[in-house]
Amino acid sequence: MSEKKSSIFSIGLIRGLLGMLAGYAVGFGLVSVIRLLQGLPVWAYNPSGNQYGFSEPAWVVGAIFGIIGFILALGVVSDWLKWMDGQQTPEHPADAFPSGVRRYLSASYDHKVIGIQYGGIIAGGRDGAYADYVVRDAGHWVYADTGLVDGDVIPGIVGYEADGFDPASPGPSARAGTVAFLSRSPFVSFSGSTFEAGSAVYQAPSGAWVFAAGTIGWSLGLDDFGDRAVPDRRLQQATRNVLDAFAAVH
Repeated sequence: MSEKKSSIFSIGLIRGLLGMLAGYAVGFGLVSVIRLLQGLPVWAYNPSGNQYGFSEPAWVVGAIFGIIGFILALGVVSDWLKWMDGQQTPEHPADAFPSGVRRYLSASYDHKVIGIQYGGIIAGGRDGAYADYVVRDAGHWVYADTGLVDGDVIPGIVGYEADGFDPASPGPSARAGTVAFLSRSPFVSFSGSTFEAGSAVYQAPSGAWVFAAGTIGWSLGLDDFGDRAVPDRRLQQATRNVLDAFAAVH
């Protein structure tokens, strides 16, 4: 199967370099305009005084704007800026060049390591009410000896940031039959939309196990430390099962 044709602008390095050039131009232009308004020279050529072309402030500001332009054009902070505004972002497509040397010129947005993607922040942020963890695939070994069944609820675990599964996104590289999604926990996000958080587990080709809780509030169910603590024996047992599996891999 031939690789899908992509625009040259889908290559992260190309976008970054173009953004850097644009940033340099903006920086040079800004300083030059300010110097013109102040009656200062914009361009100088004096080899004995180590002055070549634009003034030193123009080079410095141009370099700063160039770095900012590179980062913005590459798209590194695009999602972060949207999250700060409370917006949800879709999972990005796979690398423009999924194999070969050209892959290393692209920025990968896929969360292929943990098996799930960033979901969002709960309504209210850090001070919001954490959502309930809703069990899925209770027959999985992660839930062994917990007594849990599908649909059981463990309260106050999902928040204040949560991850979830997007069926349209590429999954991790895993041993056959090891990928499992262990919860489906709906919550209202900071932006007011409804999102479904989820936890996942899989075994990598190397034999290593990977577990993603899907919530930074998982530890709240492990002990009674803190005002938000909701210790739960079932979650503690699930955590024990995961750690035992990790320890068994040599």
